[in-house]
Amino acid sequence: AKDIGFMSLIEVYGSCPTGALGYRKGAGPYELFPHFRREGAGSLLRPATGELFSSKRLVWRKERAFGHWTHKEGPSQ
Repeated sequence: AKDIGFMSLIEVYGSCPTGALGYRKGAGPYELFPHFRREGAGSLLRPATGELFSSKRLVWRKERAFGHWTHKEGPSQ
C-alpha cells in the first residue's frame, strides 16, 4: 500500500455475526480488540453483552494474537 501513496494501512478482521474482532498494521497476526476476551481454543466472549461466539477459523498465536484459516489457503498470519 505504501507504494501507491498510503502512509499506513490497518487491516480489520471480523464477520457479520461478530463485527470487528481484531486488527493488524502489517504482516503478522491480528490483535484481538479489547472488547473481546478469548475463551478457550475456539470461543470469544464479548463481556459487555455476555455474547459468546465460536469459530473454527481462528488460529491463536498468543493469548490475544490470532491468524485465520481458510480451506483455500490454509493457516495464515
